[in-house]
Amino acid sequence: MINFQRFAKKVGLFQKEHALAAIVTINDQQTPELDFSAFREGFLAWAGEFGAGCKDLMFTFMAPDSKQQHVLGFFKCLLSDSEVCSLLSTVQMKLQFPSMSKAVADETHSRIYAKEL
Repeated sequence: MINFQRFAKKVGLFQKEHALAAIVTINDQQTPELDFSAFREGFLAWAGEFGAGCKDLMFTFMAPDSKQQHVLGFFKCLLSDSEVCSLLSTVQMKLQFPSMSKAVADETHSRIYAKEL
């Protein structure tokens, strides 16, 4: 399940920068492909609405250590989608894994950024 939160801040008189937080709660009923599909739909809508004003994307994965492969599968889907990847190259992306142990969260973070999925 994915929950989106949108944020905006003023930069100058007439401009805003936009941020999107994607909170991904991993459960046994969803697959990485379904989670990515839901993310893709919301992300493309946000990027289409705000265009060049899109600056930050924050992923928060609510998943136990045992669901690390699900998270990596999500990013494998993400990296295989050329439209999403193209748009991601224009935003600052941050990752959080608050429900994972520090060791697994650090390993997951490293594998995603190294594209070792």
